[in-house]
Amino acid sequence: MLGSSSSADLPLKDQLLHVVGPEVNPIEVAITVAQIIDASVNADQVRREIRNLTEQVPKRNVSDLVASLRLQGFTGERRNLDPVDNSRIDQALRYKTANPITLAMVVIGVARHLEIECHGINFPQHFLAQLNGELIDPLQMEIVTVSDLKSWARSHGIPDTNLFARASNVDIAIRMLNNVFAALEVRTNPLVALTILDYKSLLFPTQTEVLMERARVWLEVGEIGMARELLGEALKSTSRDDIKERIRRRLLSLAPGNETIN
Repeated sequence: MLGSSSSADLPLKDQLLHVVGPEVNPIEVAITVAQIIDASVNADQVRREIRNLTEQVPKRNVSDLVASLRLQGFTGERRNLDPVDNSRIDQALRYKTANPITLAMVVIGVARHLEIECHGINFPQHFLAQLNGELIDPLQMEIVTVSDLKSWARSHGIPDTNLFARASNVDIAIRMLNNVFAALEVRTNPLVALTILDYKSLLFPTQTEVLMERARVWLEVGEIGMARELLGEALKSTSRDDIKERIRRRLLSLAPGNETIN
């Protein structure tokens, strides 16, 4: 794992900025995120394994692709990987399990080889793939319906509007980096967490969210002064009143004599 949080020392900076381009195969985003986690990840090996999976699909259609991957054991149900490894495409190919977005990258990688129209869908809490207009739940490796997904969203209190927004490569990179950050034990890996945030910051037009996350890291290691400074920067960087109020409340809780770390 990476151990530096210096934004001037991000060896994969140029690669990340390239792969989030709109014409790049999303599998390259997944490879780059895996290499951010572990620099030894072999990109060519990942690409070969995706091509090998393609050769197992009997016919160039969505149902055969999904059935082939399911038959080969690709789901997110059985094995319990290290939480960070769930965001590694190389580990997904090795163990045939991962989180939804990483499994979706396997689906999309195979679909592109088969020349099936495909892209990711930023469904809340559960990334999906869409192939030739059909929605795929990569965790269960099955075709799902819009009505079922809308019902699920309503049952979880999520408005059923804009549920099926197409994910750009930037969206995919941010969501994968968010998963890595969420999976880290920040208190024991603060430099790794800060490095992930440095990469994430390359993809944001405004830095409010990243500044707030950096403040969280410093709070985890007891550096309240640094956290206050970062929250102050975040307050200046946003024009949204709701976010300003959240930051002000957090700053108030960290005022001298009233420090609360949680």
